[in-house]
Amino acid sequence: MKKAAETGRRITASFLVAALAAGLSFSAYATSETREKIKQKEQEREQTQGQLNETKENISGLQGELNTLQGKLNNLNNQLSDVSDRLAVLEEQIREKVLPGLINALEHLHGSGIIHNDIKPENIFWDDGFGSVVLGD
Repeated sequence: MKKAAETGRRITASFLVAALAAGLSFSAYATSETREKIKQKEQEREQTQGQLNETKENISGLQGELNTLQGKLNNLNNQLSDVSDRLAVLEEQIREKVLPGLINALEHLHGSGIIHNDIKPENIFWDDGFGSVVLGD
């Protein structure tokens, strides 16, 4: 008979915990030990809910930062595309204007028996007055 009573208490305690989880209140029927366990479970649930809310806030903040970074990345991609377009134009201008002028200057020097020996970008100049390349040293 003692075992039946103990079993009855265990079932009752388990039932109370399950009922509490379902949102029901049986505190009038619970023993002080059971009420303490229920109170502890409520505190754990509140703590877990607080942690969950904090995690949600962190995720929201990270999402905002990700959106900001994605916007910056899109802006950089646009700038890179602009630079690439400008480089293509510059390459075309070099082929059309600088190289022919440089070749003419070298042909003139070589035709006069002169070898430059120091051709590098720092020694190639653009003369706006004549609209041509000047080779210097």
